[in-house]
Amino acid sequence: SPVAAVLKSVVDRASKEHNGTRPSELVLTHPEEWSEREIQVLLDAAQQLGLSATKVTTISEPKAAATYYTRSKELKPGEKIAVFD
Repeated sequence: SPVAAVLKSVVDRASKEHNGTRPSELVLTHPEEWSEREIQVLLDAAQQLGLSATKVTTISEPKAAATYYTRSKELKPGEKIAVFD
């Protein structure tokens, strides 16, 4: 319930910023070392808010950071990035 309450607050704020439209998809990040059980807590919280499991994705925080960085800045072949968790 506490995780669902925090998630609801975030979804409500995001909806308010987009003229009351709720997100159609949700990406939830988590620490890299989290177990499947811990990740399931995030998914259960999203489901409590009525968000379909097919519209919710989970990804570890370092992978999310690397994905964001590589999409926002072009990397040339051979260039490297480092993400510390």
